[in-house]
Amino acid sequence: ALERLGAKIESANGKCPISIQGPISGGKTTVQGISSQFLTALLMACPLAENDSEITVENLNEQPYVEITLDWLKMQGIEFEHKGLDWFRIKGRQRYKAFHRAIPGDFSTATFAITAAAITGAEILIRGLDFSDSQGDKVIFSHLEKMGVVIRHTGNGVLVRGGVLNGMNIDMNATPDALPALAVAGCFAKGQTRLLNVPQARLKECDRIAAMTNELKKMGADITELPDGIIINQSRLKAADVHGWDDHRIVMALTLAGLSIDGETVVDTAEAAGVTYPGFRDDFIALGSRIEEINN
Repeated sequence: ALERLGAKIESANGKCPISIQGPISGGKTTVQGISSQFLTALLMACPLAENDSEITVENLNEQPYVEITLDWLKMQGIEFEHKGLDWFRIKGRQRYKAFHRAIPGDFSTATFAITAAAITGAEILIRGLDFSDSQGDKVIFSHLEKMGVVIRHTGNGVLVRGGVLNGMNIDMNATPDALPALAVAGCFAKGQTRLLNVPQARLKECDRIAAMTNELKKMGADITELPDGIIINQSRLKAADVHGWDDHRIVMALTLAGLSIDGETVVDTAEAAGVTYPGFRDDFIALGSRIEEINN
């Protein structure tokens, strides 16, 4: 996609090491949308090109993340046209300007707190979330509510209380980051939970479909890997030593599983949680969890 816009790129058959020489000059290009990040990167870069750019998108997943990008471009006054989310024309020779704006609370991170409440029956108040924001992961609150979690909006935040969970089918295409946490929730839900239509979960910091299947099996889960998702039956989990795959969301999801059962669960590569949630350990200790750091 970048080469068609004028960049010069050298690589070993598309693998690292990669040498990139700019600037991009604009023009027409096509990008695969299997990860929304590919399109987002182009949308942010093309306004700075010398000429106008036209982007055709194929096989787009994770649409809400693209909508977040467009919101920020509009806030910056960037001029562009689009037909749905499959075609964009961006005017060249534009500039970004300095601004002051509060960053909205992250619903992807909040997924772990609401899932913790769901599987333990606890009551947790989550502050700082804006449900009018365009983040797609806010739908996780709706998914878990349908599974049996009690959710109440108050003046201080969102009050979440766990209850009896029931399995359900969930289309995860727009919210792939929630797959690890919801896979854990599925273990505690009556019946069967199916997390579907999320092949891009294999292209994150690790193959999250394979990772969650492998690690939850070590804990005794009745779980089946699909090409584009996971099927989980209600399971009686047991403590185990599990691999965090150097992936922040895998580490945090497995920690949730461990804190909800008897015995000691050890998650390696746990420092990866700091990628998006540096305060994860401290916050969950404050909630009453027994989490200890092991220095090898």
